[in-house]
Amino acid sequence: MKTDPNLTIWNVHGHLTAAALVVLLDEQTRLPEEELLNMMEHIGCCEQCATAFAEAAVAAPLPPPPAGFAESVLVRKRLEDAPPADTTPKASKHRRTLLLYSYRAAVAACVVLAVALSGVFQNNEAWQNHFFFPKDLSPPAISWMQTLSQNFTDLSRRFFVGGYSQ
Repeated sequence: MKTDPNLTIWNVHGHLTAAALVVLLDEQTRLPEEELLNMMEHIGCCEQCATAFAEAAVAAPLPPPPAGFAESVLVRKRLEDAPPADTTPKASKHRRTLLLYSYRAAVAACVVLAVALSGVFQNNEAWQNHFFFPKDLSPPAISWMQTLSQNFTDLSRRFFVGGYSQ
């Protein structure tokens, strides 16, 4: 780590110098933490210095990759290209869960049908005296429906059998 004592960081207009931007991007050169913080705050607030920093970052050479990077990329690529591992335990667990759920739903449906069709609720006085089954309940009058149905039946017979004549 090196630091240049003759480095001018700020110009007369209060902006960062080009040399300061290069030092900021260089990994080998370190500035005092307070100065580095002041420079980064200024770049965040000053559009001119932010543009200059972005241009300097684009022009700066890329740092070398860390040791072992190429090998780790090759290993990862081989793992991606390899056939997928056997996923039957996970798939069979989901299949088993679905099967158990279906089994429980089928048993519940059978129990409901058995109870409903067994007639348990038909001859029980407690159920018949309950407010769901009032004794004075009479079926609705549907004579108008029967008349309408008969009129449609007569009309269709006239239309299809012998034609309409009055």
